[in-house]
Amino acid sequence: IAEPPQALVDLFAQIDHEPIWLDRDKLKLASQVSRRVGPWGELVLRNLALMGGYLGAAAAKPLVFTGQLDRMTPRRLVETGKFWMDVTSIGGLERSEEGFKSAVRVRMMHAQVRAMLLQSGKWKMEWGHPLNQADSMATILEFSSIFLTGLRALGFIFSKREREAVIHLWRYVGYLMGVEERILPTCEDDAYRAMYLAAATMPESDDDTRALGQSLANAPLQFAGDGWLAQRAARVERTLRIGYTRYVLGDKAGDKLGLPRTATKYFWPAQFPLRFGAELVRSNVPPLNSLMVKIGER
Repeated sequence: IAEPPQALVDLFAQIDHEPIWLDRDKLKLASQVSRRVGPWGELVLRNLALMGGYLGAAAAKPLVFTGQLDRMTPRRLVETGKFWMDVTSIGGLERSEEGFKSAVRVRMMHAQVRAMLLQSGKWKMEWGHPLNQADSMATILEFSSIFLTGLRALGFIFSKREREAVIHLWRYVGYLMGVEERILPTCEDDAYRAMYLAAATMPESDDDTRALGQSLANAPLQFAGDGWLAQRAARVERTLRIGYTRYVLGDKAGDKLGLPRTATKYFWPAQFPLRFGAELVRSNVPPLNSLMVKIGER
């Protein structure tokens, strides 16, 4: 571009600058850890991280205004899953790779939504600035520390080195997405302090919270085919996912999200010993660990 606007110049100056703290060995390890958990990672991201984020009414408002997760839930879940796959692929955050592009693309989308909401005349500033820095940082926590917490509740084991690597990967993704460096967690302890702060300052739930929670809970029914067996399987999946949400977030949060009470919340702690035992074997047999990364990725 012959005469690019200053905003574009500033954007590329920031994303083309590699922070001095960037550690590619940690990025690679975090990618392997993210792949190793397989489909359980999706369960945690959808039914803990995303559901938990809906508990704060103000943070959920941009989704309601744009209609992205109440009317277009399946599409948005696929798009978010694609984003996660891109940024957690080995080497995916190199300058010309898809993960790098996806992170910056999300940043541009957030900027457009932010401008649209502020210009709409319908946004109430008592909700806070739309897609603000604190909410953006909390989103990074959903993919990092909250992600790890939800997996550990299922029986997965992560070494200190692995946990720090996951925090590091999402620190860089947050940097590319425009979250200010000074508020991005630098380590696991930082991440948990930020997580508790976000939870302590979360605004009350409201009708939008319940609408989004129920829409997300019903996603398996929208993904399923028309056959009787497919619909039956989708209802079982829906119930199990709701049970997981109530297991990790608790019944008080489940009620705020408008989720039905279900005994399947006891299924998840019941299977914990089996997975924990399998993880003990995996963590002590290096070839088995490598195999689980390949299986998990597939």
